[in-house]
Amino acid sequence: MSKENSNSNIEVYLKIIEYKRSIGITQWTVLSIFVTVSQAVLVLTADEGAGTLAGVLLRIFGAAIYWFGYLLYNRYRGLNIQVAKYLLELEEENGFRFQQRLDEFHKKGLSTSRILLVGGIVYLVFAILISIV
Repeated sequence: MSKENSNSNIEVYLKIIEYKRSIGITQWTVLSIFVTVSQAVLVLTADEGAGTLAGVLLRIFGAAIYWFGYLLYNRYRGLNIQVAKYLLELEEENGFRFQQRLDEFHKKGLSTSRILLVGGIVYLVFAILISIV
């Protein structure tokens, strides 16, 4: 492989890493906005009467906002996973191991998606309990 071709491959690899990073930033920004808004709705409805229809509907709306943000997060996560797979292919061609090492590190412990899923379930149960009590 010529030095010029090698430099071109490295440039493509670095641009794709930058693209992957931008997907991650968007992914977390979108999730942060939706989670913040849903929590604000929950806090603002805490003063509403527990059994009032308006309070219950607003809490359901707040939970729906959370789940919508979670779905968008997973959509960007899927895109990020596809880009990571392509980076692995480029690493095999160029002899890099950056993405492989990241993947090995990320396999330890709970995934962020599972943590957010459990958090969403706890959030939903909490919103229901506030409405009942």
